[in-house]
Amino acid sequence: ALCTCAASDSAGARGAAEAFAAAARMGEEGSTAAVYTAMARSLGVGQRWPAVVALLDEMHVARAELTASTLTAVISVLARGRQWQLAMSAFGSFVEEGLRPDVTTFNALV
Repeated sequence: ALCTCAASDSAGARGAAEAFAAAARMGEEGSTAAVYTAMARSLGVGQRWPAVVALLDEMHVARAELTASTLTAVISVLARGRQWQLAMSAFGSFVEEGLRPDVTTFNALV
């Protein structure tokens, strides 16, 4: 997992965690990946990569079942923030956990 210390945007991280908790309470089982993916994408619009790192840490702590779309969203935000090492670390972490990246994921890494 990535180090939470990279997440200097603590207000954004708290907001992301609160939004996830609310969505999880409202959602059905199995919607976890969709919620995390949507949150990562929305944080990417504001180029808030530190909050995405905090979200990534939360995903690992929660042992959430994620998809290639989630991984792609996280990598895209990190890449736009020029956080190449973090993007590669996220990729490695997900692959180690058995997630199978797709073509879009590899394109985000390039």
